[in-house]
Amino acid sequence: MILVVSDLDEVLRADKGPVARELAEAIARIGSRSDVTICIITGAPHAHIPPIFYHTAFAESGAVRLDQHGTLAIAHEGEEVIKDLRRALGITKDDGIDEIKEGSVIIEEPRFCSLTLLFGAPPHYPGLITSASPAKVMERIKDFVGDRRAAGLHILPGAHKSYEWIDITTTTKEATVGRLLAAMPDVKKAYYLGDGRNDLAVMRNPHITPVGFANSIPEIQELVYICGIYIPHPGPQGGALEFFRFLESQ
Repeated sequence: MILVVSDLDEVLRADKGPVARELAEAIARIGSRSDVTICIITGAPHAHIPPIFYHTAFAESGAVRLDQHGTLAIAHEGEEVIKDLRRALGITKDDGIDEIKEGSVIIEEPRFCSLTLLFGAPPHYPGLITSASPAKVMERIKDFVGDRRAAGLHILPGAHKSYEWIDITTTTKEATVGRLLAAMPDVKKAYYLGDGRNDLAVMRNPHITPVGFANSIPEIQELVYICGIYIPHPGPQGGALEFFRFLESQ
């Protein structure tokens, strides 16, 4: 069995846009093989999972799982601590711009077991620009997590073009993929396609062949040069398609 796990944004698609038709068709062809399992994983909410082929999709870094029919399975253990964090920050909205002590932030869509704060001018919230400093908001989040270390929250900052974000999750991609591998003892080869800091720990797993692209962070590019596959194109602009074509030839 071959397992393929792919990050979503800036790997399979750019700027929250659709997955290119040629890539979606290649994924579907590979997924139809009896010896291949395809999974998508993202820190975004499940509503962001595009209508493309997958055997399993993981949203909120794995706290929410979707099967091929889109049926949700939710790990509810982290819901209460996320509610506590929202109260501590003074967040009152589930989606859109909100005012907190540090200024305005954007809450990225309703979630079950995570929280994502956006800063700047994210393209999927056209016309909205925030005023809060990500660094100052991060300080308060770290204070909250420091008082509640047993809660197991993970803080994952990031940036892309016109905006920055802070993901606060109750699990990680690394833990989710680790559980997936443990549940699939027949996997002979496992690939992980990634571009960002929250993909790096997964890609360092010795049971994973990491796949990086021209738009992957330098640490991922360095890793794949040594022990993985480097594709010299951005993931959404032909890099991911090249990987799936490579897999078709195997």
